[in-house]
Amino acid sequence: MEKRIRTINQIKIEYFNWLCEFVFDPRYSRHSFTRLFKCLHKIEYTWIISADRNRALDGIDLRTKFADAFGYDWRDIRDNYLTGPCSVFEMMVGLSIRMETYLMTDATEGDRTGQWFWGMLVNMGLGNMYDGRFDSETVQERVYKMLNREYSQNGEGGLFTVSDDRCDMRGVEVWYQMQYFIVENYL
Repeated sequence: MEKRIRTINQIKIEYFNWLCEFVFDPRYSRHSFTRLFKCLHKIEYTWIISADRNRALDGIDLRTKFADAFGYDWRDIRDNYLTGPCSVFEMMVGLSIRMETYLMTDATEGDRTGQWFWGMLVNMGLGNMYDGRFDSETVQERVYKMLNREYSQNGEGGLFTVSDDRCDMRGVEVWYQMQYFIVENYL
């Protein structure tokens, strides 16, 4: 069966919806967070610590996984449809998937990808930004504070918070921030 040709906009919408499915389940919230997710998807993920480039690569890799999941040619998707730098939304979804898949998989708990994503949102102070309370300026301000590492030493305002005051999370790459968080809260 031949796939019908899609426009760039149709592919982008399909991809965005696919990303949302990883982290949002309407059974657990009566609110929509579409405006927040769209805003996060418009902001480019940038990094200060060079190893955090890997988080961007995780986000961009989701484009290939999307192509595979929907039977598209990944080269065509990468080169013609889903181009450009990694968004904050892609990075956070990618990190949540990696966290679940490689570190926190537990058959008794089920897939907790959304839990990891929401934990990051709440830590950034964005957990209550549903469509009816959405404020673009607040979202952008908090995201840029996270990107520029202008959050508390313990990580509050960033992606992960820990109570160990011997570690300044502002100087730690995101991957290790996540591991500190896991060790403190789940091991």
